[in-house]
Amino acid sequence: MSAPYALLDKSQTRSLNLNQIEVKGGDSYSQEFFQTTFQPLLHTKDVTFQRLVSSIDECTANLERSGLFSNINVTIDTDVSVISAAKAAKPFEEPIPVKAVFHVDEVSIKAISPNMTVTNDNLRLGLWYMNNNINGNGEQLSAAGFASAYTDSKFANLMLTTPLQKRPETSSLFMVNALSEASTSVQSTQQSGLMGFKSKHSDYFSSFFGLSLSARSFVNTTEEIPDAIRKDMGTSSKTSMFLNGEYNSVAYDATFPATGLSVSMHNCIDNCIDSAAQLNYKTLKTELGLNYYKSFPCHNFATFQLHGNVGNLTTMNQANQSLVHFHDKFAASDLHGLGSDLVSERKDTVYGSSIATVGSSLSCKLPYLFKLDTPVRFSVFGNVNKLGDALSHTSVSAESLKSVASLQALNENFLVNYGLGLKYQNGAANFDISYVMSNQKYASTFRPGLQFNFSLVGVY
Repeated sequence: MSAPYALLDKSQTRSLNLNQIEVKGGDSYSQEFFQTTFQPLLHTKDVTFQRLVSSIDECTANLERSGLFSNINVTIDTDVSVISAAKAAKPFEEPIPVKAVFHVDEVSIKAISPNMTVTNDNLRLGLWYMNNNINGNGEQLSAAGFASAYTDSKFANLMLTTPLQKRPETSSLFMVNALSEASTSVQSTQQSGLMGFKSKHSDYFSSFFGLSLSARSFVNTTEEIPDAIRKDMGTSSKTSMFLNGEYNSVAYDATFPATGLSVSMHNCIDNCIDSAAQLNYKTLKTELGLNYYKSFPCHNFATFQLHGNVGNLTTMNQANQSLVHFHDKFAASDLHGLGSDLVSERKDTVYGSSIATVGSSLSCKLPYLFKLDTPVRFSVFGNVNKLGDALSHTSVSAESLKSVASLQALNENFLVNYGLGLKYQNGAANFDISYVMSNQKYASTFRPGLQFNFSLVGVY
């Protein structure tokens, strides 16, 4: 803040009148948007200098949390346009008229990104679009979709978020999804709609509350499927309530996380109705995740990451776990390091009512080939995963390790994967190639091998 005027310098013991707010930058946003954002400053008449600064800090936080602006700076100057000769003659009797000038830079309003994912046995093409300001009031619209070239899997998503007028740190959210996917033995279609509110309570804490309604249909394409999945064939509906929270203090080096901690908690209560099978059960699905980043000195040359998450699904109305639809449980795609193909093709061979993962990675820049500010990272990583009906299944005594059968059971309960990769990421183009190996070799689920991702981001 600049205060080069004598009157303002003496304002520590004088009251101030904020007569004017100017915004330099942000031309794409409406006057109503800034009126909402600057609500704490709209009633700052006859206030102290400290009170004015506090209100300005609150408005600056509103701008930062919106994610729509960068390089936000504020100056406070005397408003010489309203200082009359009479007031100037009695400088210590009248409140000082001032104006606040906000200097902001808009982030990119619109972006479009085509992307491609290549794995051993799949090619996926996708498109993503985002508009940060569709009506001048900070409404955000995003649309995404993908289709797999070698499997009958497609996905479409549309999401709209709108800041609340009197609480700009909170946005209402509306989202619709449509998904059609094919696995080895099941063809499924799903449609869902979600409404909720997401809030950013501070620079580090955020939360989300929402309700959704889903309709889904599953058809087996072969008779060779497990009975636990066969019972879920047909149509069903599901209502869900979400309550999520997150703490995130991660700082970035360009587009790569460099240091900090993020902790997230996701809770979902499902009420599933299967009219054909006359089933009605309720479940609580809880998952806790953690990511920790630590970079070493000298321009963040190397970054260590430690991550983990645990989750569990329980029934709430004394229903048997065997009645829960397999698609409501944790799937192989929820595990770490199994390849991006599992994100789109949800295999029906591995799922469970609990999940536990822990892993780490070490990534570094390549100083001998590129500059230290290069957007290229080389990484090595490893993960240990457990997906099962109960976390207690992972416990193995020292005596039981003497048994060959027990060693085989341990190998089946735990999935260990590891690999290395090279990533280029600068915001406009993203490239990721990696090779993943695993101690499991289920032909249709955990196939190791080369994975390749590529995307372009056009900003306008």
